Amino acid sequence: MNEVALKDARRANITPLNGGGADVEAAVKRLAALSAFDYDRVRASEADKLGVRVTTLDTAVERARGPASGQGDSMRQGAVLALKRPEPWPHQVDGEALIDALDAVFAHYLSLTAGASYALSLWTLHTYVFERFAITPRLAVLSAEKGCGKTTCLRLLQNLAAKPLLAAHITPAAMFRTLAMARPTLLIDEGDTFVNGNDELRGVINSGHGSDGGLIRTVGDDHEPRTFSTWAPVAIAAIGELPDTVIDRSVVIPMHRRRADETVDRFRLDRVDELRVLARQCVRWSDDNAARIGAIDSACPTWMSDRAADNWRVLLAIAEAAGGEAPSRAAVAARKLTPAGGAAPSVGTALLEDIKQIFEEKKAPRVTSADLVAALVTREERPWPEWRQGQALTVRGLARLLAPFGIGPNQWWENARPTRGYELKSFEDAFSRYLPDLIGRAGGAGESAASAANGIEREGEILPMRREQIPSYSARSPGLPFESAVASAPPRQKRMKPGITDDPE
Repeated sequence: MNEVALKDARRANITPLNGGGADVEAAVKRLAALSAFDYDRVRASEADKLGVRVTTLDTAVERARGPASGQGDSMRQGAVLALKRPEPWPHQVDGEALIDALDAVFAHYLSLTAGASYALSLWTLHTYVFERFAITPRLAVLSAEKGCGKTTCLRLLQNLAAKPLLAAHITPAAMFRTLAMARPTLLIDEGDTFVNGNDELRGVINSGHGSDGGLIRTVGDDHEPRTFSTWAPVAIAAIGELPDTVIDRSVVIPMHRRRADETVDRFRLDRVDELRVLARQCVRWSDDNAARIGAIDSACPTWMSDRAADNWRVLLAIAEAAGGEAPSRAAVAARKLTPAGGAAPSVGTALLEDIKQIFEEKKAPRVTSADLVAALVTREERPWPEWRQGQALTVRGLARLLAPFGIGPNQWWENARPTRGYELKSFEDAFSRYLPDLIGRAGGAGESAASAANGIEREGEILPMRREQIPSYSARSPGLPFESAVASAPPRQKRMKPGITDDPE
């Protein structure tokens, strides 16, 4: 040990080491008791005496100081994740009154569509009992523009939900490890900036929708496969839209900017005493009723899709356990926030809807490819006018979209010339499978008209297609999400601006 190190050690009242576990432990404890300035002066010499790297000694000293020290390594490697559970409220809590109080808080600070504040209240309570169910619905807080209160909504949840953890720009690895370790209520802000287009992150979010969800990763030097459960509540705030597969697993809360005649208070982080009281009451009510809530099997409306029913069954069970008017109010919220049949249509389903309408308008058994595309691109509310990089849908693009449904163009003779296009009977199977709600509506050419054409190379009749004429399947085309399932102000619901991702689910 050199002279300078000896002087530093004496000044810090540290005895040089002679080796051994007891000496190492004692030295680490003494170093941990030093101030940041004194430790910084001797850390290099002490690491040299111990025969370790300085960073190794830093880690040992930081651990000895504990997570609350705020010194050294915590500044470089972050603080230890600590999610505290509020103390339960000392008195019994009325469930219906608690939901009403939560509803009033969300309505007080946010400009929301009808039913949204009640849905937020039920979702908040579900974070305390989610492990009693097989599904934990994601919460999608969406707006068309910034300044609509999405971050405020997450801040409210941060003070009301169970074990809240607010994060932005989280990586897939950090997310699945955090979910597996802590089971927090993960609140993700600015999801539109990094969730869209991130297939791995989207996979983590989607996998934790069910209690059996998780990921397999290799760990350690031997790359041993391990499973990581991603089962935990997640809320995501985003401008515009989220991937269709995320929306499909979510209760969607549409946000909009308040009007000039609307009054909402500004939420302040330094005034949350009321919210802390409500959080404690949530703990007490959920502790008292968790077993009963988990045993409730709420019947969902028949108009809901299976996935929408999965999402809302949890919230409806909580409302049923609360009693009073809560079940009826929850049912109203579900109806206002969920489009009939569940999520908005995928690109493939939307295309079939439009084609069915075009056949009905034209009242013809067949339509040429050019005429069908021309009719599609006039629909400004659909993506067809700007299908790929601002360019309209083409005949070839239409064929690729329809190929996964087993539908391809045919040839027939028209005005003594061969013509290519689509006949109505080719769509009958797809219509019956993907558009059951539209079957039986008025208008259109009937099956008899569509199937009258028969034979080969005769005027107005179908020519058989050769195998090489059948368009190849494109994995990027089928079933792409078309619109986010969001609603605007009542009584009518509007969808967000159409958006396309490349998720084939």
